[in-house]
Amino acid sequence: PTSQLFNIVTGVINSRSEVIVVTLSSEKENSLKDKFEKAGVNVVCLDEAGVLGIKGLSQRLLGLINDGAIECVHTQGIRSDMIMSLLTNKVSVRWISTLRNIPYLDYPAQYGKFKGWVMAVTHILALQRCKNLVVVSHSLKKPLQRFFRRNINVVPNGIDTEFYSNTNTPLDEIATIRHEIQLSPDDRVLVYTGVLEERKNLVSILNSIDKLDGFRLLLVGDGSLADELASHPATKIGKAVLVGAVSDVRPYILMADAFLLLSKAEGLPNSALESLSLGCPVILSDIGPHQEIKEKANNCAQLIDLAEDEGLTDFLKVRYDDWIRGLSQGECREIADYSFSARVNSNAYQELYRLGKS
Repeated sequence: PTSQLFNIVTGVINSRSEVIVVTLSSEKENSLKDKFEKAGVNVVCLDEAGVLGIKGLSQRLLGLINDGAIECVHTQGIRSDMIMSLLTNKVSVRWISTLRNIPYLDYPAQYGKFKGWVMAVTHILALQRCKNLVVVSHSLKKPLQRFFRRNINVVPNGIDTEFYSNTNTPLDEIATIRHEIQLSPDDRVLVYTGVLEERKNLVSILNSIDKLDGFRLLLVGDGSLADELASHPATKIGKAVLVGAVSDVRPYILMADAFLLLSKAEGLPNSALESLSLGCPVILSDIGPHQEIKEKANNCAQLIDLAEDEGLTDFLKVRYDDWIRGLSQGECREIADYSFSARVNSNAYQELYRLGKS
């Protein structure tokens, strides 16, 4: 979400509008604050000490809005949405909110059943006061629309196609990495980037890779499943390689023949869009958000039915080689630039900023 925010606000700055990014508490590790400030964004923290509740934060935000003559507020996240919902009758600004998940599915799984349901209800009630709600895919809109009288807007995620470009990636790193993980020129290389957790169906993927010859799977990232994946037979014999967390995923995607993501649930995954932007076709689970990528990516995306136990195995064994050979050079990159770029994403939000009503 923070990377998406960066893409949006840099586009707004380029359109010569003034932007302030407001954080609710002090920055922690892996903060992108420096990146925002280098781009000319003013970053303001409401509560450096981290002692204020929702009401206290709302009062500080109210002061900032009034003092700064703010015209539009864009929130993302449950606390920000709750804070802004308390101010709807006190300010005349336009309020846009982006929801990137389905609260009643995501929160109970993450925070426990009781706390998760309370959070979900609270979040939805807060968003019902927002006249300009945005979700990142039609698959999210469909189950959520019943909770809202106003139409929900859909703005797909956008990625920085200039950064995720083979012309902007240190290619010498690829040769070094290939040597380190002992990739053969004959290996058909698949890559996964992201968190290593149960929702991503990674054990099932390794089960398929274990049955096939000639494929190598790179798992780039870290998470709760790391130990289990490290002890999997496919990893022990080198068919799967646990790379771990890295600061730059681009070399790993560029050395791959295809990107692989068989999640049980997603919003609209940046990792798949980043791969397309780097010219890497994608193999995705047949779920709603991935179907939306498929509609625009056409032959650069293949969908695997999770209900079929051998779906991935059969695809890789029977149809994979013909699919890869049938792709034209630059096809995936062109799709990403036209449909999923940060420019397209930011322009869509700027229309809401101009046309939205408080």
